[in-house]
Amino acid sequence: MKKEDNMIELKNIKAGYGKFEVLHGMNMEIPRGKITAIIGPNGSGKSTVIKSIYNIADVYSGKVLLNDEDITNLQAHELIRHGVAYIPQGKRIFEELTVLENLELGAEFINDKELCETRIKEVFRKYPVLEKRQKKLAYGLSGGERQQLALGRALIQKPEVIIMDEPSIGLSPILQKDLFLMIQELRDEGLTILIVEQNAKKAIEIADKTYILENKKIREVYLGGY
Repeated sequence: MKKEDNMIELKNIKAGYGKFEVLHGMNMEIPRGKITAIIGPNGSGKSTVIKSIYNIADVYSGKVLLNDEDITNLQAHELIRHGVAYIPQGKRIFEELTVLENLELGAEFINDKELCETRIKEVFRKYPVLEKRQKKLAYGLSGGERQQLALGRALIQKPEVIIMDEPSIGLSPILQKDLFLMIQELRDEGLTILIVEQNAKKAIEIADKTYILENKKIREVYLGGY
């Protein structure tokens, strides 16, 4: 893999939480315009990898590079402006707000009102069910609609990279299938996707590159689409 093909690189990252170090020198290359998956058993360090990129975990040493630019320890709003979106595990939407209000929150760093409205309309074209339910509370959305809303809110900022932590958790097999198709569609549109995924079989199936972690180390790298 040529260096210029990589969107994100982790260089000897040591990271964890407070005084508890989880990653002891992690190196990864996330290729541009591809799906990269990170799989492994619980406690293998999967989520800490992406939390290190998004400054949720504590990075003690090493560098995170985006297009060869050091983004280590940038705050969330700075990462968004650099084109990096993050969809966390678990509660990905605000249930007490309407669908439209959720999308407007995704546009909070866009100062141009007309541009904000244009971006929301683009999301509605991509996910028509959200337009139909825009005035409804997000609480009443189905699992699949919630995933569309989470993705739509991330897409408002026109990211180059979307990072997702356990996106299929809690979804039925049918909704998981729909979700993975949506992720592949985003890749096909040119986005770089990085996912931590508990459905290892499906992750390997859709990913162009899969890192298999064990005991907080890379056990194997599997190349799918190369």
